[in-house]
Formats: sequence, C-alpha cells, structure tokens
Amino acid sequence: MTTKHYKVLIADAAIHPDGIKLLETVADLTLLPSYSTEAELVSAAGDVDAILARTAKITAAVIAASPKLKIVSRHGVGVDSVDLEACNRHGVLVTITGDANAVAVSEHAFGCLLAMARKVILAHANIKAGKWERDRIIGTELYQKVLGLIGLGRIGSNMARRAKAFEMEVIAYDPYARPETAQQLGVPLVDLPTLLRRSDFISLHVPLTKETGHIIGQAELAQMKPSAILVNTARGGLIDEQALYESLAAQRIAGVALDVFEQEPLPANHSLTQLDTVLFSPHVAGQTAEALRRMSVGAAENILAVFRGEIPPFVVNPEVLNQR
Repeated sequence: MTTKHYKVLIADAAIHPDGIKLLETVADLTLLPSYSTEAELVSAAGDVDAILARTAKITAAVIAASPKLKIVSRHGVGVDSVDLEACNRHGVLVTITGDANAVAVSEHAFGCLLAMARKVILAHANIKAGKWERDRIIGTELYQKVLGLIGLGRIGSNMARRAKAFEMEVIAYDPYARPETAQQLGVPLVDLPTLLRRSDFISLHVPLTKETGHIIGQAELAQMKPSAILVNTARGGLIDEQALYESLAAQRIAGVALDVFEQEPLPANHSLTQLDTVLFSPHVAGQTAEALRRMSVGAAENILAVFRGEIPPFVVNPEVLNQR
C-alpha cells in the first residue's frame, strides 16, 4: 500500500469526484458538508497540509489552527471567503481556478438578462396560475440596447462577446482592464457614472473587495434609467440590498436578477423575496456539469503542484512565494 504523506481538508464535500480522486492517491482526506461552521472547520483543520474550499469561510481562526497548512485552494475564482491577511502572515498560498467557470457564469448571466428582458418569469407564473394575459406581458429587445459591464475580466469578456452576437452596444467600467483587451473586444471603457446613466442593462463581474463593496448603492441606483435591469452573478456584497429593495419598490429601476447575496443562504423572509421584479437563483451561475468538473480538478491540481514543490497557476498572493 502506498504511504500517504499529506492530509487534505475538503471543506465542502459536494464537489466533483474527479478532483477528490486526484487527491486521494497522495493524501488522507477529510470531507465536511457545505457551509460548515468555523468551529467545525477549526476542529478538522488541525493537522492538514492543504484546504480545498468552496462554500466554507476560511477565517484567521482556521488558518491559525493549521500549523502545517501550505495552501488554500479555492474551488472557484472569488477569495472574499478567505482571510488573505492571515494566509500571508502564516505563509499560506491561496489559489483559484482561473477561467474554469467563466463560460458557465457568463451564460447564466446572459440567460438572466434575456429572461428579465422578455418577462419570462411573469409569463411562466401567469400560465401556472391559469391566467392568459398576453397584453400585459410586453418585453424588451436586446437589439441595439446598451449593456454596461462592471468588470471586464474573464467573465465580463465572455459577456461582451455574447452581447455583440445579439447586436448590443457594450460599454465597460473597469479601472484595471487592459486597454488592448477592451479594444480587441470593441468595448469602450467609461467611468462608472457614465455607465450607469447610459446602460439599459448592467451586469456585475468584479470580485468583492474593500474597493468594490456596495459599488451599487443608493446613489448609483439613482443614476440608472427607470427601465434599467441589473444582473449580479458575481458577489452579493457588491450591491447594497436595502437600497436595491427601496429602488425596486419605488419602481426607480425595472428589475434585477440575483444569483448571489450578502447573506447566503438567503433568509426566507428577506425583503427582496416580496417583489415580483426580482429573478432569484441560489449561487448556481458557475454550476454546470462541465464547469464543476473543471473547478474540482483545477483546485486539486493546484494542491498537487504545491506538494510537488511547484508554483501552481492562478496564485492570488504571490508575495507568499518569497517566504517559502
């Protein structure tokens, strides 16, 4: 029997088995359920060399409880659930899975955009309720409308290409976007107020950071067109949900599609659930069969690279490499 020299905590057992198979050849695995508590994570993380994290919050307490920890490998692209400062202090590498779910998220976001524009949810609800209200259900075409992208990274770029196929005009706000990338996509870069004023549809594709938290708040919502539709498949904390509720309730914007929320799972009595101008999904934009396998395998391969003494792709905190 092959001796396993490593221990890995899979901080969310609900991942594609192909990634688990890669890891179990070299490591003893501990699997926890989705949305495990900090106490459960601390208890399980004491002697692990790596953590593969999906829904779990990897806090400073979890990092401090893991003296052998070498890497936190995120199953996905967001790192707002990982305490990067604690990882840096302890010399723990943090990785993501790059563009593994870029197609999946952009397709979901664009599907939300279409569903909201054509009032698919209202039409579906009416039919199920025995109603036939054709005159009430009048949608909006995407053709020649303006799509404003907040973020022009991997997913935003995918959105731009899909919108161009529908003959939409696409503009973007992204202070970190490479001008040559925007030029290749045919997407003018504008400031945020310009994007908010001009866009018929707005889709968010930025990470949640101190800089982007509540990037859409009361002031930003007030600048949007009354007919505007907002789509968020990135992170819930990008939008001030109370301000969003007030804007929707007052019909200051037309609607919103949300896949992510400030608190997940979303509380059943949340104010936004009382509105019929909101399309909900439970943080599943990146969940296609193909993307889940790519993320699982990618997250596992990042861990295996560290075990081999290699530098994995998509390192979030490269400054830690100097400590190794």
